[in-house]
Amino acid sequence: DCAEMGAADARAALDKKTLAVLVAILLFSVALDLAGTSMPRLPILSNKGSFLNQWLLKLGWAWTLAAWLLPLAVFGAPSEVAAERVGAGARGREDEKWKAWARVGARVAAATALWYVFTGSFNVVQLYSGSCSNPDIMQPRLCTREGHDWSGMDISGHCFLLVFASLILWEESRRRLPSPTHSSPVAEGVEWAVLALRAVWMVGLWSTCCYFHVLQDKLLGCLAGALCWYLTYAILPLYIDLLLP
Repeated sequence: DCAEMGAADARAALDKKTLAVLVAILLFSVALDLAGTSMPRLPILSNKGSFLNQWLLKLGWAWTLAAWLLPLAVFGAPSEVAAERVGAGARGREDEKWKAWARVGARVAAATALWYVFTGSFNVVQLYSGSCSNPDIMQPRLCTREGHDWSGMDISGHCFLLVFASLILWEESRRRLPSPTHSSPVAEGVEWAVLALRAVWMVGLWSTCCYFHVLQDKLLGCLAGALCWYLTYAILPLYIDLLLP
């Protein structure tokens, strides 16, 4: 099926380039800041009221969860697919299925908790590290809404989210093996939808790095996203495997 091969090839190509693209975007942003230059203003990318920002980036974690969970509903947990491909026995398939879903559930729960804690901590850092140009206002959002300036550290929540989400979808894609039993128009549509969202997240990261925040706030946001990815996919599995029979 040419369409199926197209989706599979596109996913494999994006998987190979994900890390390189994320690093390239960050390095490009660093170069712009150090050179003191700026990109031409593009309304769809540089406007906080744009569709990209208001309906995609601000709801980024919800979109990421949808792109994470929908393929699981269609393709099954990664180890379940692998067990089918190697022809595991019935008992072995059931054990693998249970363990696979336990691992996936733990990753979803841990990643969501990390996202919630880190984004909340960014707001706390912004509150206690700065002040409003109007001394009567104590809240950052109210300060800027009233047309004043808030001075303080504003760690980029968008950079954090987009790096973390891109790495999550990359990791989950690498774990999802192709299976002829899951070849259908619905499965094909899911593949393309997830690929499209991953591409949007990269565009969103590029626009955030080029048009918003100072260098240190962008770097801290990206590093926080990478740290949460490491905790979810390198540290968490060590404890989950100890708990699983």
